[in-house]
Amino acid sequence: MPIEDAVEVEVGIATLEDIEIVEEPRPTPSGKEKHQDNAAADQIPCRHVPASATMDHKQRRYLCFPAGHGKTASELLSWCPALLKQHPNLQPLYKEGRNQPYIPVSTDSFYATLVSEGFFGLVMECPGEGGTHPVIIIHGVATHININLIEMPAGFHGLKRRMVGQMPRPQLLGVVTGKVPSEVHLLGLGRRHRERYTPEPDLCRHCSRWGHKEWRCQSAPRCRYCAGPHKSVQCLDKIKEGTKIPPRCSNCGGNHNAHSTLCTVRPQPQRESATDEACVLLGSTSPDQHLGDEALLLGC
Repeated sequence: MPIEDAVEVEVGIATLEDIEIVEEPRPTPSGKEKHQDNAAADQIPCRHVPASATMDHKQRRYLCFPAGHGKTASELLSWCPALLKQHPNLQPLYKEGRNQPYIPVSTDSFYATLVSEGFFGLVMECPGEGGTHPVIIIHGVATHININLIEMPAGFHGLKRRMVGQMPRPQLLGVVTGKVPSEVHLLGLGRRHRERYTPEPDLCRHCSRWGHKEWRCQSAPRCRYCAGPHKSVQCLDKIKEGTKIPPRCSNCGGNHNAHSTLCTVRPQPQRESATDEACVLLGSTSPDQHLGDEALLLGC
């Protein structure tokens, strides 16, 4: 049937003040007409959304679960509420992607931990043009330095203190979104060596064995400090109070802690230094702080 008085419509965006809304009575559509309307609506492309409406989405990033994580859908559904309970500022939402599930999260301080050390055994991945964002480890930053006083440099998404065995270490972890720097210069502290970071091998906090996390452990407790048949937190509290605990490895029997690099059965992470010749300056708001060589703690 020919269409009379065809009207050309220019697609665009108008403000509410320019639109006069007139409601006219419409007959109730039948079930067939509703189905046709829904099918037509699915074919309408999404129009441009003003920047003000997408401001919140720019402050959120998408993280994918690592390949071969081995968890079922129900386990992932339990993992996400646990993350939300401990870190509500992330506002994670579990999404069923077409190829793999993912979560959008807000970019707060725990974001760097998700992509470097992970949460409950899952180290998340950042989808991007060049794959995941690299994480670098910055050496020689003493534990008495407050990293909250260090300004975030361009190209870095987050900085956090590296922890080993629930103890702070003289290193920082940083998520790099641009070029990987060849060195890091801390204003007032000097240049610091850095390298590409690979997450440390999993050491169970319950049985002190390598290869799994505490939440998956079904063994009896073993102390990582003295190899005794008790939880490690008992010796850790004594060490913090100043009590000297003779170190004993629960895995190889050596005179060191279970998480020590001296352990002969400890899996060695593969790390490689970056090659980009770029130098990043980190501004510190407290330049009068002095950086000294920190002694290794607890036999590490």
